[in-house]
Amino acid sequence: MLVETLFPPFKDAEPEHYVWPAYLMQRIALTEQWLTCQHVLVRLSILVFGFIFAASKNWVRIRMSVLFVLILGFFCNNSLRSAAADNFSNAGPMDTETIAAKILQLNTAPNLLFSPFSLATSLTLTYAGARGTTATEMAKALGLPDQATAITNATKATKRLKQIANTGDVKIETANSLWIQNHFAILPQFMTLAATNFNTEVANVDFANNPAATRDTINDWGDQRTHHKIRELIDADQFENVYLMLCNIVYFKGQWLHAFKANDTKVEDFYTPHGPKNVKMMHKCDDTKSIRTADATLLEIPYAGANIAMIICLPIQEQGLASVVTNLSSSQIDSWIEQLNKQSPSAIKLGLPKWKTEYIIPNLVEIFEQIGMTSAFDKRADFSGITGSNGIHISTMIHKAYVDVSEKGTEAAAATVASAAFGSGDPTDEAGILRIDHPFFYLIVDTTTHAIFFAGTESDPMQ
Repeated sequence: MLVETLFPPFKDAEPEHYVWPAYLMQRIALTEQWLTCQHVLVRLSILVFGFIFAASKNWVRIRMSVLFVLILGFFCNNSLRSAAADNFSNAGPMDTETIAAKILQLNTAPNLLFSPFSLATSLTLTYAGARGTTATEMAKALGLPDQATAITNATKATKRLKQIANTGDVKIETANSLWIQNHFAILPQFMTLAATNFNTEVANVDFANNPAATRDTINDWGDQRTHHKIRELIDADQFENVYLMLCNIVYFKGQWLHAFKANDTKVEDFYTPHGPKNVKMMHKCDDTKSIRTADATLLEIPYAGANIAMIICLPIQEQGLASVVTNLSSSQIDSWIEQLNKQSPSAIKLGLPKWKTEYIIPNLVEIFEQIGMTSAFDKRADFSGITGSNGIHISTMIHKAYVDVSEKGTEAAAATVASAAFGSGDPTDEAGILRIDHPFFYLIVDTTTHAIFFAGTESDPMQ
């Protein structure tokens, strides 16, 4: 019985002998801890109702009051959680679903990995300095709102990440840096915006005359921020005509809510596009959320705490991954996350391969040009909101990412570098069994805000 569990009666005393102030405050503390309720109104309600009935010697009335307080706290707590969810809804710095869908569609690598969140952060900061046609193209291609709203959303995203970090269950960190050629003028208001709204570290370097030292400085920064998962972020030969370099790092480490047991991992077949290969397949039986569409099964594997989960999309056809991602859209991804949020878990015997992927997209310019963002990359670019005048454009966009999925959980890191230069088969054939044994794509998402931290495809876990 819930009330007995939280409020066990003293077996050696009658109610009238309770030391009510101390007893009541102890029980109130337990109630608040159980509800994880921090709102002052809930606290006051508990105190008021508690003290109203504390003087009563009628044990039935006392228990009824306790039950009432619990019910009140439950509904208040739920309303607060809903309010928190609303506060952080669409809290990603921009539409990460759009970036995920576009890159999954346009990049056909067998084991793709990237961070929509990292790319979104870098592009949103760049967008804040864009003007005219350049800003219009970026907004249309990337699903961006007006600049003021985009900046506000970026600030919300930063707060959300701090909230996640404070749970202690997962570690997710992001860092921005702006590297500026010595004596190159940047508008003070843009510097303030970058530091205040994007938590950007700003430093002067010498791309032109000391490229080796500049490379080492930036690579050391990236190495530390990714916990040594991405050691070589850039090369010195990428500095030609570079006056400004923006770097963004995202690092994630999370343990599964229910870990796989290492003893249950077995070598089994994974059906790659080139035939079956032996892989290490992890196994567990767990209550899991899943939905099925016309061409795929979607599965949510939660991490411990903070509403972070990995969503796996497994095509029904053994080699149907290309068909699924071809039709992918941001609204479809958003709908999937929402449907999974509403699902009740059911018992599933899950088989999931272990995999570790390191991936580099050497230049994202071609991908973003294909989706309509063209003027930002040539002499037509207008980033006068950064420098006060025209003359710079995005010359290079480099993206590196790392992920390691094992029995305990997932560790992942990603980095985006943008340089500005001057112009010159059916997996559920048995009831309750789901084997991830052929090419699939996956997302690591915040199920509260729908922000996508990492996305990738896995066609050959042995690569």
